[in-house]
Amino acid sequence: MFHSFQTSIAGIELPRLFTYPFHYTPHPLCVMAAGEVQAYINKQTRWKEELDKGKMFGVLIVRTSNGQTGYLAAFSGNLCGSNSHSFFVPPVYDLLKSDGFFKIEEEQISAINHQIGQ
Repeated sequence: MFHSFQTSIAGIELPRLFTYPFHYTPHPLCVMAAGEVQAYINKQTRWKEELDKGKMFGVLIVRTSNGQTGYLAAFSGNLCGSNSHSFFVPPVYDLLKSDGFFKIEEEQISAINHQIGQ
């Protein structure tokens, strides 16, 4: 899930401060990582129809404990019926797990909606 950059990042320093993500110029490493993720998803032909409808992806630049700089990639929601794909970080919790919190609560809410609809 950690990705090393495919091109050299020599001479590109990490920012000293974390930037505000909604009003700033992206750091060059973020732009490079986003480009690599775009190249990866463009090769996933089985995702094309779903991606054509729109999907949110993100990258986080990281430095490992041994000093290697790379990035993590993530996507929002589900992708082709799954929230787990090896290129991306796993979800914080599994929305699709049948005995998980979300599915149990979703079932209860659906039951209430059904009662209201009668």
